[in-house]
Amino acid sequence: MGCRIRIFGLFIAFAVVANTYCSGQEPTRRSTGNRIEIPPPSEEFKSPFDLEGKSHTAKPIDFRDLTAMTPKDREALSDASVSIERKAQWEGFDLHVGQWSIEQIACPVMPQQLLLLYSRNRGPGDVSRFSAVVPMGESGEVRIVPILRDSYSPYSPAPVNPVTIAVFNHARRSAQPGVKPDWLTTSLCYAALVGAHVSLDQPNKSDDIAYAASPLIEIEEDASSKVRFIDQETPGRLEAWELTFNPKGELVRVSVLPIPTLKGKILPSPK
Repeated sequence: MGCRIRIFGLFIAFAVVANTYCSGQEPTRRSTGNRIEIPPPSEEFKSPFDLEGKSHTAKPIDFRDLTAMTPKDREALSDASVSIERKAQWEGFDLHVGQWSIEQIACPVMPQQLLLLYSRNRGPGDVSRFSAVVPMGESGEVRIVPILRDSYSPYSPAPVNPVTIAVFNHARRSAQPGVKPDWLTTSLCYAALVGAHVSLDQPNKSDDIAYAASPLIEIEEDASSKVRFIDQETPGRLEAWELTFNPKGELVRVSVLPIPTLKGKILPSPK
């Protein structure tokens, strides 16, 4: 039976020590008076992600309108506009019909890709949304991720769609080689790509008591992993995300499930 390590925010150091026990090798102990020293394990804890970074302080992904984009990003958008329009049309999104808004998804773990979210809201039952991945160079092609067409998912829901996962993995291959990405930021970028404005903090002044927990990564002995977090953007509509990555760090499966909230009131402690 494999050993699984759960890493909660700051408790990264514990995982490194725990890995030695999971491998069946008890670390050598040296007695120093009344103290026992446990030296660090001889082998590095295996993972395609940075486990010593600052995932516990990761910020929500920034969505920028056209005025907040850098000149370089606006130029890349302009150069790719014809390709985006053509491929969006192929997926059933006509950019000449209605008023579309464009937001840049500022994903720090994919600096060589321009991620864009297109939205059109013409009232209940008529919301359309898709995202576009634009390579920041002369090579590569624009890729479209359908999210909603007239308020319906064109295929299976975008977060769990294998095509969406494939587009995300393809975009990540252009990241700087040899640099381990942050596991939580990577996961939040995927959620943003499918249109989720994830908030990890419960809104203030809420009477909802959520079954919430800090984001965590669970790592198997073969270096595959699962990242879990709870989106608390909308009170009463909390969602639990689980993203499964293979040992190479490629996303292989996603699940998004609603979780219940309890209506309640926090009372002051008795005096």
